[in-house]
Amino acid sequence: MRPLSNFGSVFRPLTLVLVIVLFAGGYLPVSSEILPDKLKQITFGMGWEPVSFYPLRALDSASYYGQTLVYEGLVGYDQRLRIVPALSESFSVSADQLEYRFKLRSGARFGDGQAVTIKDVVDSVKLAMAPTSPYRADYLDIEKIEVKDRQTIVLHLGQPCAPLLSRLVELRILPARLLGLPDGGRNELARHPIGSGPFRLRSWESGSELVFEPNPFYWGSHPTYDRLVWKIVPDHSLLAVALKNGELDVVQCEAVDWSDFLSKQKGNSLLLDRFPGSRTVFLGFNLGQQQFGDNALRQALSMAIDREAIVNGLYSGYATIAGGDFASSSWAYNSGIRQWPFDLREARKKLLEAGFQAIDGRWRRRSTGELLAFSIATVKEYQSIAECVATDLHKLGISAEVQLVEFTTLRQQYLKKGQFQTAVWSRSVGPEPDCYLAWHSRGPLNFYKYSNPKVDCLLEEGRRTGDQLQRRQIYWEIQKLLSEELPWLFLVHPDLLLAHDQSVTNLKLPGQNSSGLPWDNPLFNAARWTKR
Repeated sequence: MRPLSNFGSVFRPLTLVLVIVLFAGGYLPVSSEILPDKLKQITFGMGWEPVSFYPLRALDSASYYGQTLVYEGLVGYDQRLRIVPALSESFSVSADQLEYRFKLRSGARFGDGQAVTIKDVVDSVKLAMAPTSPYRADYLDIEKIEVKDRQTIVLHLGQPCAPLLSRLVELRILPARLLGLPDGGRNELARHPIGSGPFRLRSWESGSELVFEPNPFYWGSHPTYDRLVWKIVPDHSLLAVALKNGELDVVQCEAVDWSDFLSKQKGNSLLLDRFPGSRTVFLGFNLGQQQFGDNALRQALSMAIDREAIVNGLYSGYATIAGGDFASSSWAYNSGIRQWPFDLREARKKLLEAGFQAIDGRWRRRSTGELLAFSIATVKEYQSIAECVATDLHKLGISAEVQLVEFTTLRQQYLKKGQFQTAVWSRSVGPEPDCYLAWHSRGPLNFYKYSNPKVDCLLEEGRRTGDQLQRRQIYWEIQKLLSEELPWLFLVHPDLLLAHDQSVTNLKLPGQNSSGLPWDNPLFNAARWTKR
């Protein structure tokens, strides 16, 4: 996710009506196209827009959200996050877990009306497996793609891969006619996606809005409204005031905006749907640097941070204290892992155990006299959390300086290249507990240089074991090891909050109080939303 800075283009230029909203000493220009009475529109507000609709380029959250509106996989998640048929009308897995058979849904068509064929499926799988694909590791176990007939495809695996079905939820089926272009369809699909999902993209004005309309060729139930307009509002306070003034119908809301502003409006017609979050905010250590190599040091730092104060002060209670980075709604979540409660006295004991001594209120390594001090790199979204962490560490006698960095710079220049000491960052997870990418010593998202041969073995075993009870025990053990070694200081799990006008319903479906939404996707239910 990347916040935009183009404040002047928060909304589209005025078509018929211009409303000026005075807020916090500034003006928010808000425009809306007056639609015929028969045209029903839901307007969704968010601080970011997609980078691209080409699935193999855009790895940011906003692009993922947008792609889920227009594309569909062979399988999908239901409201309880069970894997169910989607573009395939049925699927099966062999007893030895080496053959995955899918029967393509009869009559399935893309948003331009053309039929979805087996060739589209085959070419989409091959694209995801290609050496240039960022998702290649998810499909390495596929050794052969067999076409049985015009509707049936079988994926043959070299060895079992328990997460494969969940990976196929995210695999976008794209038109082979575009994938066959010299650039693989990248330029066309980036701005003009052609998918088989419930919506199709009608228009996109960068920095302002995206307009989606129901896909008339969609195989399933169609949305009951005529347009979904995604307005880009880069400031969360302006999102809140636009919702309050009726310019938006639904927003992904900051907890403080709801508790301090939106919930206190007189004659309030606004409602809040709260989902258990699948995102973990953490302080990650660069374990490639010797100063962070001691478990006792990281445990001491963990006990110096008042997470409860962060939950209540920054999230108004709409978050939970994190003991790990598995979502509490996951079937693999281990609620019994070790916690490190806020305790400065015990933190000081741990620092002594780690070989430090306090001199004039500052901690130094006994063997070298080196001062315990470091920087905390983060983005604007997590600046307040980083500052709380730095303040808490200062109370213990540790200097930690917050360094604010632009999103792409932090990821590409700092994290990927290991040019940081610590970072306040976040990771979201899906319903599948496989965490190879983040925690394996060779994981492509293991920016923190964590390496534990036992964890590596458990991760490999978790991928090959088909029995869910056995997998649960494996991931429980992984969480236990991570909670003791603390390569990250797990801070909070923020709830996903969707504030909306009471005229919009079905934002939360039965069962989602406990299951949440996959990857914290606020648009997961968008095709089911209704507006009175």
